[in-house]
Amino acid sequence: MGDKRIIRETVPPDTKRIWEWAYANCKNMTEIFLPAGCEVCDNVFYGCDSLNRVCIYDKTASDTEPVPRNISPELLALSIHARSDEVHDLIKCSCVDKEFIRAFDEHISRYVREPDDNGFEPFLAGGEEDYEDASKEEERFVLNRQKTKVTMIYERMLLADSFPIPEDIYAACVSYLKDHNPVPAFLILTDAPLHRNDYRKIYFDLLLDKDVLSETLLELAQNDTMLRAKILASGGDGLLSFLPNI
Repeated sequence: MGDKRIIRETVPPDTKRIWEWAYANCKNMTEIFLPAGCEVCDNVFYGCDSLNRVCIYDKTASDTEPVPRNISPELLALSIHARSDEVHDLIKCSCVDKEFIRAFDEHISRYVREPDDNGFEPFLAGGEEDYEDASKEEERFVLNRQKTKVTMIYERMLLADSFPIPEDIYAACVSYLKDHNPVPAFLILTDAPLHRNDYRKIYFDLLLDKDVLSETLLELAQNDTMLRAKILASGGDGLLSFLPNI
């Protein structure tokens, strides 16, 4: 618990259960492989902020490297970020594609409708909530929650061709992106660890860029040269002064 040396973890194939809080606050862990059939208790990954892939592998496989069985290790990781107290149920259905996608759709439908500050607990300094960084702490919490929701929406849309999104859920997801554009809907395009280019395609295909001044998008893109070039291409030649390095 709290081991910052862990980056990528493969749980041994004969492991039958992982107890609560086992990997809690392993802040640098980005990926974990879990054997199929292993019981994973809730809150195992609480505080694992960098975790972006949770892979389930077949413990009878003879491969040198374990191969994920679940349809989307990224979606599973995002679900766990959002619901660390429901890990057991999420992992249990993660290898049954249709069942997992159906559970995820129900989950994201509830999640995008929750207030973005839901679950925020201010740090109590000596029993007092009024301290210098209180408002910034809540702002950071809300922004991180919003970015998680946006990333979940993008990841789900990547699977829409194989697993169509129910119309009401799709509408709720697009509405959330529009309500939180350009921050954080756009910021995810610059700092997403996975599928960055795919996210960008979704953003521009949905014409979200048309709701924001190109100057604003260029400013948010900062040093992301390729993204700034795309903004220029969609915004016109008059913005050349915003891109001195191209």
